[in-house]
Amino acid sequence: MMKYSWFKGKAERNGGEWNVPMLGPWQYKLKENKVYCSPEMDQIYGLQTHGKPTRPDRFIEAIVPEDRDLVLQCWRMLCSGKRVGRSFTYRIQVGSQIKFVQYTASCTYDDHGRMSGLEGTVRDVTTLLDTPMTRLFLAHDRKLLNQPQAAVALDHDLGIVHINQWTEQLLGWSEDELLFQHVPYLPTSMESATHELYQTIVKTGGTIWLDTIRLHKDGSLRKVSVALGPLYDENGLVKGLLAMYTPVSGVSDSMERSLACEARLRPFIEHATDVFLLLDRQYQVIYANAAVQEVLGMEPSETRQLSAPLLVHPADRKEFEVACQRVGDSLTEPLNMELRFQHRSGEYRHCLASLFTWISPGAQSHVVIRFRDVTETQSVRQQIEFLERHDELTGLLNRKAFFHESTVWISQSDPSHPLTVMVLRVQQFDRIIENLGHAVGDFVIRLAAERIRVRLPKDNICARIGDHEFAIMVRQQERGTQTMLALANDLLRAFEEPFASAGHTIYLAADIGMSFCPNDGDDIATLVQRAGVALHRANGASENSVQTYSTQLHTDTYKQFVLANDLRDALANDAFLLYYQPRVDAQSGRIVAAEALIRWEHPVWGLVSPVEFIPIAEETGYIVDLGYWVIRTACQQLRAWQNKGYPPIKISVNVAVKQFQAKDVVQTVLSILDEWGIPTSAIEFEITETSVMPNDPTVIDTIQTFRKAGIAIYFDDFGTGYSSLSWLNQFQLDGLKLDKSFIDHLPNAWAPSQIVKSVIQLAHQLGLTVVAEGVENVDQLTFLQSERCDQVQGYLYERFADL
Repeated sequence: MMKYSWFKGKAERNGGEWNVPMLGPWQYKLKENKVYCSPEMDQIYGLQTHGKPTRPDRFIEAIVPEDRDLVLQCWRMLCSGKRVGRSFTYRIQVGSQIKFVQYTASCTYDDHGRMSGLEGTVRDVTTLLDTPMTRLFLAHDRKLLNQPQAAVALDHDLGIVHINQWTEQLLGWSEDELLFQHVPYLPTSMESATHELYQTIVKTGGTIWLDTIRLHKDGSLRKVSVALGPLYDENGLVKGLLAMYTPVSGVSDSMERSLACEARLRPFIEHATDVFLLLDRQYQVIYANAAVQEVLGMEPSETRQLSAPLLVHPADRKEFEVACQRVGDSLTEPLNMELRFQHRSGEYRHCLASLFTWISPGAQSHVVIRFRDVTETQSVRQQIEFLERHDELTGLLNRKAFFHESTVWISQSDPSHPLTVMVLRVQQFDRIIENLGHAVGDFVIRLAAERIRVRLPKDNICARIGDHEFAIMVRQQERGTQTMLALANDLLRAFEEPFASAGHTIYLAADIGMSFCPNDGDDIATLVQRAGVALHRANGASENSVQTYSTQLHTDTYKQFVLANDLRDALANDAFLLYYQPRVDAQSGRIVAAEALIRWEHPVWGLVSPVEFIPIAEETGYIVDLGYWVIRTACQQLRAWQNKGYPPIKISVNVAVKQFQAKDVVQTVLSILDEWGIPTSAIEFEITETSVMPNDPTVIDTIQTFRKAGIAIYFDDFGTGYSSLSWLNQFQLDGLKLDKSFIDHLPNAWAPSQIVKSVIQLAHQLGLTVVAEGVENVDQLTFLQSERCDQVQGYLYERFADL
């Protein structure tokens, strides 16, 4: 049960006559699906829960209907970790009265890292927002754009269509700079969530107010209150979004602006939940309202003639006295500050205070202090400020803060102690999410972050910069690079111990890419990018590997980028070539088939091997179209040979797994053969163990469908995989091709010779044709002939030819 001892008595003393801003805590427990209300929340919503839990539907139903979809989406975004501001405000209806309520909220988690609920504060801000400007905004009137109020209009695609001069004064951008552009003043950490909220407004309508931050053109952050609502056309249809901005430091407060009317407002102040202290010229208290008893534990009469600075924490006292002097001497605008006031018990309460001048009927000026106790909500605000620079899940710095801190380090770096940047990526993390869910994934990332943190030297910058990616900057000490490699390997040892969560024991690996400042770059963006290049190479090596950046890595990565970028055009422009390597009958020496070998004639890199571009084609999805191109070109070549009267031979084509998974692949291939008048018996497909490793029933069925159609299927690179014999048992094949690694050692090496003999015998017993790859000399051929190998292929006959 929540405790509300520090709020007792407020609701009763406020009564129902005055609409006074009040602040109260609340808590929602997910497992119970119940809300726990403070007395203040009860009074705001007109409830009488007396601290007992109540259903959340009561609060949902109170939201005004036109705002309900938008508000619920805002709550959903909050629950999923998407923040758009420090607090948000919306309208509710209590009886016949429309109120504006302001919420702060944060997620709570159980010991297993699962979300357990929400908690925060709620405040009635009707007196602050029920203004002519708000009513103009709620009327969706375009006249608002001409008012002395910062406002921006966005179209249906969230492009800026109007920005007034007051917005330029607030954020620094002019309309000419931003017209038809997407808003540039959203902080990176809020950009995605804010766009999602904007799209919800355009889709569903509704109005909401946020206390948030925006970027000024000069790069600084500005705290603002923003009202968001739909923009309608002349037919009453939503055509965009209207945003109205107010600097937080300039938000008008109707209570403060009304203090000049003492007689009319005295009852209002007396019953307010905020403390009001009226000071004389020596800063002694001459009046205190009843709220001082709740906040400071003293009766109003006890405070009279007390020196106000003595009520303030000694560390805040000097600042407070200066503020009193400034306000009293210059009659300036109100000064807002945070102060700690001493309670009767001796403890200090954190308060938000506003100091301003009141002119009495006798024309004497007095300093008025208005403050409210925010001790219990201080942690909420601190958490929001923390999250602006930190990752919510791990507590490490976020990407933006890492770049900022690292830039400072680079600017202050000592040449005798170069800087090292490491990018660490947890491997196979996606399979955890897919199989065990996000809660387990979050737990693993939190534990991984802690294991990394405790292994780092004291002087470091560590951040989470992606879902399962971390960035680290450290200063090199003695032995330089060698020490950094030792540190990287120590970080990888953090993943040797399994991760236990929700009854699962999870084994993970990680890789690290490293770059060095100033050798590999003198700015953090370049250093992270080049550490990422090294990480990419580490990913291609064994698990738990470390790779440092080099210019050769950059060249290789750049080449891969260019090839991936040019692949589509190469397909469209017929930039590929097919070469053919003959397959020869081992006994007669007659050519019986030819293997189609693809090459890419690139305008910059020259003749590119398939080892380089086939993985790119698979990754980008072009492998299917490339496979059809090979089959079509091979059929065209067969037709050309037949037209010249050459003896009939077969052409074998290498096929990737994604081609077998393609829609209507069998019909497409057969139509290509029919187009060129090539019988299915003239085409053979070569598959490798990796092609069928997914054990996809669709792949297996497709292979057998091709065999039934008359296309022979050969098992390529036999003997190099983990389970070649099991694949012979599972698939009905026509032949196999012995890998070159066995043929290289024939006939002198005993073990390879025995393996080749056994495989030939086994294959013949299974009715399979055996092809030996990589035959390069007569001794190898003689041995294979003696073992009755069916066909051979290799440089002994022909390297390859463009026929």
